[in-house]
Amino acid sequence: MSGQTPDASTSLQRLGGIRAAAQGRQTTVNWTVALVVVAIAAAIPFLISGYILFQLELVLIYVGAASGLNIAVGYAGEFLLCQVTVMGVAGYVAGILNLQSGWSPLETLPAAILAGVIWQLLISLAGLRIRGLYLGVLSFFAVLVFPDLVLLTSSISGGTSGLIGIAPFAAAGASDFNWLPFEIAVAVAVVSTVIARNLVVSGWGIRLRYLRDAPNALASTGVNVASTKIVSYVVAAIPGALAGWALAYFSQSLTSSVFGVSLTLVLFAGVQLVAPGTIVGPILGAGLLEGYSQLVGPFSQYNTLGLGILLTVVLILFPGGLRRFIVRGDGAAVPPRRRPHVETPLVEDESPTGAPPVNALLELRRAHKERRTAEAPALELRDIVKTFGGNRAVDGVSLSIEGGRIVALMGDNGSGKTTLINMISGFLKPDSGTVLINGYDATGLAASRVARLGCARTFQVPQVVGELTVRENIEAGFLQRSCADPAQAILLPFRARRADRARRQAALHIAEEVGFTASQMGQAADTLPLGLRRRLEVARAIAHSADVICLDEPGAGLNADELQSLSETLKALKQTGEAVLLVEHNADFVLNTCDDIILLRHGVIEGVFTDIREHDLHPDLQRHLRRSAVAAAVTR
Repeated sequence: MSGQTPDASTSLQRLGGIRAAAQGRQTTVNWTVALVVVAIAAAIPFLISGYILFQLELVLIYVGAASGLNIAVGYAGEFLLCQVTVMGVAGYVAGILNLQSGWSPLETLPAAILAGVIWQLLISLAGLRIRGLYLGVLSFFAVLVFPDLVLLTSSISGGTSGLIGIAPFAAAGASDFNWLPFEIAVAVAVVSTVIARNLVVSGWGIRLRYLRDAPNALASTGVNVASTKIVSYVVAAIPGALAGWALAYFSQSLTSSVFGVSLTLVLFAGVQLVAPGTIVGPILGAGLLEGYSQLVGPFSQYNTLGLGILLTVVLILFPGGLRRFIVRGDGAAVPPRRRPHVETPLVEDESPTGAPPVNALLELRRAHKERRTAEAPALELRDIVKTFGGNRAVDGVSLSIEGGRIVALMGDNGSGKTTLINMISGFLKPDSGTVLINGYDATGLAASRVARLGCARTFQVPQVVGELTVRENIEAGFLQRSCADPAQAILLPFRARRADRARRQAALHIAEEVGFTASQMGQAADTLPLGLRRRLEVARAIAHSADVICLDEPGAGLNADELQSLSETLKALKQTGEAVLLVEHNADFVLNTCDDIILLRHGVIEGVFTDIREHDLHPDLQRHLRRSAVAAAVTR
């Protein structure tokens, strides 16, 4: 690839070292501030008591529930509105076990969490097929029917009378009665925040943001979108269930009206109010809104009305939350959904066993290239057919592409080029025919499974996550092979960091290969020009170790310099054996970059022209290229 010069590489290492040191200092400051805040919170029950203390306990447990909801809504982009029912199910399970079986609060905790997770999955599994507003309506239906479910189980739940007589965390009159419930409320908020924080600072943070902003791109890296959604549902449910369990023992009684529209608005609006998709956002938002709710009265008619109006205003006028109004010291507004990020130095880590330093991910990439059998073409299509209604978009296409070749798929608009790319990459299923990748049958497989066979793609509109840095977007290509499981990321974060460090370093190497500079490594993707975002998609495909890379109009909207840079990147890419199939209309770019051209017309291959840069062009190809050049000039 077109890597940096030695001086540039040294500069990148030096910059990475400076930033790594800055990150270490910032992490120390963050943890110090967090510990001080927790210590102050823990001292509150020794300073105040009574109803105000109980109100603060409610604020803390609702902050915990909002932190969980933020995983699904803020990070993963799943429109879930059933978090209050997760709290309700967990609270009722804990209360029933306490009243009817005499279980202690600690004994009921695992059962309450398990019940909340199962309930969440039952409600949200529809999200595997639908998302957005449809998932929101379906999940909100659970809030509406929850009182009816309590009524149907009134023999154990108490029905409309409520579940009364739940034992407190400490017996009345005991010396620890005032402070113990509050400390448990602090623990609920802290544990919920730590769960969210540990997950999103690992590779799962990148994975969830891709699920939210670019799910097709996530699938094209080999990551299973459905399993990612399920993880977001389960992890979101755990803090909610923990909050419901605590609420049962704080209140010592439960009624279904607690888990209704008002609390739904507190949690959802709390996530959206300040900064969705951040750790601090739901803490501030839910805390402020629950404070408002307690001020006007949880069951006041003005409570739900006020919360509803606020949520409507935020969603319509400030979809990114109120953080856009936060002003830096220089007077400039903080850009939305942007996290300060620090790079890892571009140096190899020493193995903990003392072995020579080695980048396992880059070794995997090289091994993947060697695994491909020499006799099998990288991509082979046999009699592919696809029909939409009565229109046959692709009609019996057969072709074969060897590794180390750049092939252009050209044709007039509507000739079936993008449809063919979609069938190769698994986003469409052919009606008949066979797709072979490295000799393996990929026909009709899901996009993530096709990607795992060795096929990656880019899109007409680049699908990258704007708030992530260049390096983090490239890391997405490694996630299928290098991402700690969610339990390890949450419970053993220091072990999970090993995979994170290796992935960061491998991503930096690839960023160098495709020509990103040191100053661009930590730049957010939405600040990049179109040409660099297209190059970023190519870099992500390289990280995936794909043998076949399909590019859908990569030159669209690029200026001459950007086209030349992209051409050099693709030419360097084929030197490592990848097969590149690109859909492109720009005749000059194709002639300067590609080895072969396949001409498609009305879904049928009209001609295959090989070694176009070494021979005179066929008259049919010349005619098509002239038409393309005229069309491009008219468009400009």
